[in-house]
Amino acid sequence: MAIYSRLLLCLIAVVMGAMAVSGVANAQTPCAAADALFAGRLYEQAGAQYGEVLKQDATQSCAQEGLSKVAEIQGRATAEYRLGQGYEAAKQTEAARSHYIASLNIDPTYGPSLTALNNILTPAADTPPTGDDEKFGAVRLLLRLGFKDAAEEQVKKIVGDNPVIKVPADVQDQFTGDLQPWHNLKDATWPWLRSAGEVLLLGVIAYVLFLALRRKFSPATRIAVADFEASSESLKGSKGMSAIVQ
Repeated sequence: MAIYSRLLLCLIAVVMGAMAVSGVANAQTPCAAADALFAGRLYEQAGAQYGEVLKQDATQSCAQEGLSKVAEIQGRATAEYRLGQGYEAAKQTEAARSHYIASLNIDPTYGPSLTALNNILTPAADTPPTGDDEKFGAVRLLLRLGFKDAAEEQVKKIVGDNPVIKVPADVQDQFTGDLQPWHNLKDATWPWLRSAGEVLLLGVIAYVLFLALRRKFSPATRIAVADFEASSESLKGSKGMSAIVQ
C-alpha cells in the first residue's frame, strides 16, 4: 500500500509540474508577439496583432498603446507619401523619390510608397515582370533599400497566400532558406502541436494513475490480500499449536 501511495504522490507531482510549466508559458505579456513585430518595424503586422489582442480583451492597455504608436508611425509615412505624390504630379521626380524613400524609412511596409517608388525606379524601357514574378516587385525594392527584414516578411506573406508559388532565384538567394513553404506551415501548426503534446502528456499520466488505482482496488487484488492474511493467520495458529504440544 505504501508503494501505491508513493506512486500516487509522484503522479500528482508530475501533473502539477506540467500545469506549472504550461502556466509559465502562457504567462508572457499578451502583446509580446505584437511588440516583437513592432520592434522589427513590421508595423502593419504589429497593428493587426494588437487588434487581435483587443478582440480578446478590450481593456489591454499594452494593445491600446501599441495601436496608438502604429497609427502615429503610419500617419507620418502617409504624410511623406502624399508629399511624394504632389512632387510627382509636378514632374519633380527626384523630390518625389526622396519623399517616398522617407516614407519607407518611417514604415518599410507602407504599400503605397513601395508601389510609387518601384514605378519611379523601374525604367519604362525595362520589360515589366509578369505572372508570379510580378508579385515580388515590392520585395526587390525593399532589398534594394536595405530593408531585409521587411522584405522577408513580404515574401512570407506572398508564399502564405500562394503556397505553390515559386520564389524567384534572385530573391531566394538573398535569404538563408527561411522562405520555404514548410516554414510557414510549421509556424502555423506549432502552437497546435504543442497543445496536443501537453494534452497527450496529461492523458498518459491519467491513464497510469487509473491503472494503479484499478490494480489497488480490483476484486482480484482484494482476494489475494485476504488470502495472504488468512494464510498468515493460519501459519501463526500452526506455530501456536506446535508450541503447546511441545
